[in-house]
Amino acid sequence: MSLRVGLTGGIGSGKTQISNRLGELGVEIIDTDKIAREIVVPALPTLNRIVDHFGTDALTNTKHLDRAWLRKHVFDHPNARVELDRITHPVIAKLTAQRLSMSQGAYCVAVIPLLIETSFKRLLDHVVVVTAPIEKRITWIMNRNQLSRSEVLKIIDSQVSDDERVAQANATVQNNGSLEALLLATDKLHLDLHNLATKKSNTK
Repeated sequence: MSLRVGLTGGIGSGKTQISNRLGELGVEIIDTDKIAREIVVPALPTLNRIVDHFGTDALTNTKHLDRAWLRKHVFDHPNARVELDRITHPVIAKLTAQRLSMSQGAYCVAVIPLLIETSFKRLLDHVVVVTAPIEKRITWIMNRNQLSRSEVLKIIDSQVSDDERVAQANATVQNNGSLEALLLATDKLHLDLHNLATKKSNTK
């Protein structure tokens, strides 16, 4: 089995740039955000359970999940987030575990934004956290998602801190410079993880 690596970090920290680079280097990437979208297409049980709990306001006119409405609803109602996580996280975790077990490379990476806040860590052998200065993150998210500063801060405040993430990590990538510097750091991370996977394989 491949070394199972989890990549996490706060919103806007640089996870996508790192995972994209690792993918270019031939590493299998399992993106839990993509899995979260797969499980809520019309007619699937997870979407039905969301509608059962939140009502038809959670749907667009075409009967797809209304992500904008649901995002606002869970941020305005903390208990709603707990219920949404209860519905979706077990399904996402099951599919993530299946894909991790099927990987054939020296190591594979699961990108899990809420790794520390959930039970996903039990699926992994190694956890990498990416950190970035708060102002850099705010600017990036505002430009990418067309959100106000207050909206971005609300999202960041709803997540655990970098200190909490780093405390549970095996390795950290600091995204505090240029994109080129981040890519160089990612290349080094790739070598480190490949070496770690080789050592793990040789001890079996």
